[in-house]
Amino acid sequence: MANSIRSNPWKLDTAATISQPSRVKIKNIVWADYTTAGDTLLIQDLNSDQIVKAVVGSDLVPAWTFGAFDWVNGIKLVTISHGEVTIAIGAGK
Repeated sequence: MANSIRSNPWKLDTAATISQPSRVKIKNIVWADYTTAGDTLLIQDLNSDQIVKAVVGSDLVPAWTFGAFDWVNGIKLVTISHGEVTIAIGAGK
């Protein structure tokens, strides 16, 4: 079942599908609090087009930041093995 989030930024720590009545623009995505090398993040839009795919390496930096993205039609957090994803949303239609 799809969820709708009204706050900004969105904070997600489990797999979820977020649907919005209109397209949204992603300002940035931050993945933090992962724990080990091999932790995985996969975010797609509702058409299953990949937005972000990341795998933590051995360096274990404190957080990964992914820059601005184009307009998307909803978001599916398909995989997050550990941690939390913060998605900052911009205005738009």
